[in-house]
This record gives sequence, C-alpha cells and structure tokens, in this order.
Amino acid sequence: MDHPYGQLRRDANQILSLMDQGFPFSLGEEERKGIINETGKVLHKLDSLERNALGIGLLGGTGVGKSTLMNGLAGSKIASSSHRRPHTDHVLIYRHTDVPPLPFLDRSEVPYHEITHNISSIEQILLCDLPDFDSIAAEHRERVIRFLEHLDLIVWVTSLEKYGDARFYEFLRSIPKSKRNFLFVLNKLDLLFLDDLQQGYELLSRTLKSFQNHLKENGIDEPLLYGIAAEDPLLTDRSAPWNQFPLFRQYVFQQRDIKEIRSIRTANLDVELKSIFSVLEREAIHLRTLAGCIESSLREMETSKAAWLVEAEKGLSEWLGREWTSLLLHRKGSSALIGPGQAVDLLFGEFRLLRKSGERSIEASSPAPPQSLIDLFKTQAEEVKDDLLRRMLVHSLPGPLLERVESLLDVSARVENLEEALTRNLAVQRQTLPSPSFRGFRFIQHSIYTAFFLLFLAAIGGREAWEGILSGPDWRTALGLLLSWIDTLFSGKGLAALGTYAALNFYFGFRFYRSHRRRVEKIASDGVKQRVKGMLETWENEIQSVIDELEGFRTDIRSKISFMEGKVSSEQ
Repeated sequence: MDHPYGQLRRDANQILSLMDQGFPFSLGEEERKGIINETGKVLHKLDSLERNALGIGLLGGTGVGKSTLMNGLAGSKIASSSHRRPHTDHVLIYRHTDVPPLPFLDRSEVPYHEITHNISSIEQILLCDLPDFDSIAAEHRERVIRFLEHLDLIVWVTSLEKYGDARFYEFLRSIPKSKRNFLFVLNKLDLLFLDDLQQGYELLSRTLKSFQNHLKENGIDEPLLYGIAAEDPLLTDRSAPWNQFPLFRQYVFQQRDIKEIRSIRTANLDVELKSIFSVLEREAIHLRTLAGCIESSLREMETSKAAWLVEAEKGLSEWLGREWTSLLLHRKGSSALIGPGQAVDLLFGEFRLLRKSGERSIEASSPAPPQSLIDLFKTQAEEVKDDLLRRMLVHSLPGPLLERVESLLDVSARVENLEEALTRNLAVQRQTLPSPSFRGFRFIQHSIYTAFFLLFLAAIGGREAWEGILSGPDWRTALGLLLSWIDTLFSGKGLAALGTYAALNFYFGFRFYRSHRRRVEKIASDGVKQRVKGMLETWENEIQSVIDELEGFRTDIRSKISFMEGKVSSEQ
C-alpha cells in the first residue's frame, strides 16, 4: 500500500531530480531556484508530519487475544503475553524505532512501557495495549480513560467466551471518548467451526447479532463490528471465508492513510505541490509541442540529407583534387619536366610564390579545408537550427526552450569538429599519396628536344660544310663545319634560326608543362574518387550526430512528458 507521505516525498524528490537536470527547460534560472526552494520546504514539512503516527488503543479483558491481534496487524510477531505479566497496570506501547514517542506521554499520568520494533508495514501506527479492564484498579481507571482521549482509534476486543461480560459494557459506558472512533472486535470465533461448518455459520450469525444487541443496549447504535479469529492469519496466508480479520486490518490501515492525508491537507502540502505541478503541466504542453517540432525537423533533415551529401561530395572532390594536384606537382614537378618544360614550370612557380608570399611550404603545412567548404557545412547545420527554431517560434514556445535548442545544436562547435576531422583525414591521406615516375614522359621530352637541337645544327651548318663532312669526315671538315656554325649563328640567317629554335623549345616546353599538369590532375582525380569516401563519411557522421542529438533530446522529452502527465493526472 502506498502511503500518502511516501507518495508526496517521492514526488518532491522527483521534482528536485528534474531540477538538477536543468528541467523544466522553459523556466528561467530564478524560477527554477524558486521551485527548488519550495520543494525543499515541502520535504522539510514532511519530515515533521511523518512523525505524526496513528495512535490505536486496544481495550479488552484478560485472555481475549490482544497480543495475537497486534501480531496479525503487523504481519509479524511483535507482541507477547509475557510483555504484559510484569506490567499489569502499564500501557504497553509498540513503536517503530524511526518514529518518535507520543508527544503527550511526558504529561500522562498512566505508567507506560515502550517496546520498539522494525516492522515497516506498521511504521506509522502506534499500538497501545491498555491494561485489561477486568484487572484495572479503581484508582487507575480514570487515568486510563484520560489516556484514551489522546488516541485516534479505540479497538474494543472481546472473545467468544467474554463478550457477555457485564464489566466490559460497564467500562464502555464510562468512556466519554467520541464513539465514532470506536471499533469492536469479537475474537476467537474459530471455536464455532470446530464441528459442522453449516452449524458454525448459524452460530456465527447468532453470536454477532447478540453482540450487536448488547452494544446497542449500551449506547452504541451502529457499532463497527468485526468477527475474527486473530490466530488464523498468522498460521496461513489465506483466512477462512467467515473471518473478517483482513477487513479489520484494511480498515485500520485506511484510518492511518486518512490521518496522513488529513495532516497533509492541514499543512497545505498538497496545495503547495499542486502549484508546482501546475508549472509542470504547462511544461508538458510546451514539451509536447517541442517534440512535434523536432519530429517535423527530423523528417525535413532526412529529406534534405541526400542533397546535402551530394553538395558535400562535390566540394570535397574539388578540394582534394586541388590539394593532391598541388602536392604531386611539388613532389614530382622538377623531375618529370626537363629543359624548356622545367623552365616554364619554374617560371609559373615563381608567379605562384609571389601571389602566396608568406605561406608555409606545402610539405610542411597541413592545409585546413577551404572556407567555402566550411561555409557549406555551416549553412547545412544552420538550416537545421533555423528550421527548428522557426517552428518553435510559430508555436510561441518560451525563450529558455529556444536557448536550450540552440545550445544543443551548437553550430560553431560542430563546424570546428568537422574542420578538425577533415584536416586530420587529409594529413593521413598525404602519407599514402602515390608517387608516379614519369619515365616515359621524360623519354619523349628528351627525344623531341634532341631532334630540335639536331635540326637547329643542320640549319646553321651550311650546305658546303655538311657536304664536306659527309664526303670525307676528318678534322679539317669538322673544323670547317664548326666555323660555318659560328659564322652563320651571328648572321641574320643564324639569328633567325636561333629565334625559331628558341620559340619551338618554349612552345613544346609549355605543351609538356600543360601535359604534365593534366597527367598529374588525372592521377589526383583517380585518387580522389577512391579517397573522398572517407571524408564524405566524416561529413555524414557529423550530420548524423545532429540527428542523434535531436532524437535523444526527443526521447528525453517524451519520458519527462510521461512523468509529468502521470503526476498531473493523479493530482487532478
């Protein structure tokens, strides 16, 4: 059975736990602190109220089974007739160790003896076994009667053998306590069922009716009466059908809860918690709306994700292509190009250095992704954030919720994470960059430049000099050819040939330079097709982290909505 005190305490502790998590999200810091303070006050008051246990007095004659009855209420053996023997004129008080003594005991004129226990089922019940009425001395009777005035419930216990005892009714008439708090128990009725069951039921009916008539004759017009066998619940898990002990026990615990509820309402604790739950009710409305906004944004993200990745793949491919081309040219440019081609490469290289003066070398640096690529991801992330915030603004959700979502998505941090991840990925790829030899390409350059040089020599040698060396090659004809080269080189014809030779070399050098770049770009492009997948996966993972964050937030929201709706409905 859930006690009102315990339920209130769990509710208050749950509220504090939610507040520790920064919840409700729609509250400002000052409002949240206010709720924490108010909930703390409720818990403090509960600490005081929980000490206000239900006081039950058990009155009866000798041997009517009060000890057995108390054990049945506790569901465990806490009382024994041996407790009574040395204290025949004392009130025996059975109290849980965590519950303080009755506040009026210090002022009581009746001697008492406390017996503590640890039975949690009756923690909030104080059982007071009063002296047997048939053994109370006359001078103690008035003190016992005054003691009863402080108790919440008086249980009059008698038995099959003693319910007709005139002293029982005489004592009953002498008690001024409100008879609304009287409860009557006729014990040991199992003696009626020792023989025939049907006969037992007939005897039970007559006995209860007789006892009821006795009570009416003594001023109890509508007695609350239970016919029981208190030993039965201790011996078996199931009571006999005629045994009303379970109903009696249920009634006692109901009285305990009623007192707790009455105390709570007197202290206004339920109203205080209701005011807090009203805040949670508003929060539940806001969170249901927010969950719907997140759901719509997630669907929109799933629709846009494919297009985002296509844009990302294009941007990543262009960036990797440039980086790989630049690095391959830097590593293999001079060795792949020879002669005029190498001169053209050096010339263009100087121009590039002039434009990028002050930058670190390609090998030494670890290039970060270009700003255009970072801006592309930032645009995609902000599109998610702006879409969700727009939906929230349309529904007029409070500012703190908007701030919570902005903090959750944190576009700047996600952009920084992606930039670092792409930079690390590129650094790893640079270590595995292919290193082509270009041997065939260099052989072609050597062949063409050699052919041009031979044609140039043939053009400036002169016909007579070449005929002489071809007809009789010796040192005289070779010297004649050399002198012819020198003579022609400084003539108009020679200068024209030299200009033509230089122009052809520059032209073909430029062509080789361009061809080399295209070859390098082709190698880079082929590599990018294979390697861009890793970077695209990094990009996709960052987008997926946004989706996962929102889905986790939505799940958290739904769990809190379930808690709040359950609390609000129970309060209503």
